[in-house]
Amino acid sequence: MKIKTFIILLSIFLFWTIIGSPALESTQKIPNREILDSAFFRVFYKVEQRALKDGNPIIITDTMALDIGQNWSSYFFIGQDKTPANKVSPRKIRYSSDAEALEKRLTAKQEVLEVRNLRNNLGESAKIFKNKEKNEIITIDQGPITSFDKFALFRIIEFIPPQQWLISEDMLTILNYPCHKATTVFRGRQYAAWFTLDLPMNEGPWKFYGLPGLILKIADNEKVFELNAIGMQELTDTEIAIDWDFRFVSGYLNGSIKQWQAFRKDKFSRITIGFSDGDAVIYYRSKNPIMYPEMKIIE
Repeated sequence: MKIKTFIILLSIFLFWTIIGSPALESTQKIPNREILDSAFFRVFYKVEQRALKDGNPIIITDTMALDIGQNWSSYFFIGQDKTPANKVSPRKIRYSSDAEALEKRLTAKQEVLEVRNLRNNLGESAKIFKNKEKNEIITIDQGPITSFDKFALFRIIEFIPPQQWLISEDMLTILNYPCHKATTVFRGRQYAAWFTLDLPMNEGPWKFYGLPGLILKIADNEKVFELNAIGMQELTDTEIAIDWDFRFVSGYLNGSIKQWQAFRKDKFSRITIGFSDGDAVIYYRSKNPIMYPEMKIIE
């Protein structure tokens, strides 16, 4: 009976995780550590993103870091300005796909122990590595489950030249640095950036670069995305490296950016809601009430 129950749970877990995953080419072995450069400077950014929750506007806030080296930079998740999800103590776990049962629990306002969502629980999972000399940007992100205890990673390589910036006479002080304003259009959105000549680094957060100074603030004209530098530090003995030596990783999926974004959209569209059920916790899969804005895809 225990073996039968385990097989049923395993089937449900794999079904929920793999369904909707794009068909990608076979994986390749991942090196333990791929060292790209040495970082000498780090900038912390507060990232605000507008979204809709049950049709009402909300702001999703993350903290990201930009490590800068001579040739490479890396942009990655640090933390979130959100109340952590409730931590469920170790108990028996059951899964259910019974939408009617979930609706009854929600209608009865039964206490929710935990809400799991890929983004809310883990923050931004993608890491971005930028090589300005080659106009090469590599994105590494979590991919679909390939077996019970392993998942694959997306490795997306893009060749993006520096944005075409128009520098104006507007000035702004950020973190005590005088900053100049520059505007550009990137992937269907108009952006305004503020950069400082006091830090003459051709760098910026996410996929932005191409200015004669470090970008400390950038936002699109609709304020869907806004990034503000909140701190910085000099670094020593810090490597910029692609390092995903986890026991769960089974290989890289060299898919396209469209496949990667389709996978993320599918992941973010669902949540699991946990309730106490006797001596166990029962999880239901449900539609995510939060809708995230999409970026225009160009390949």
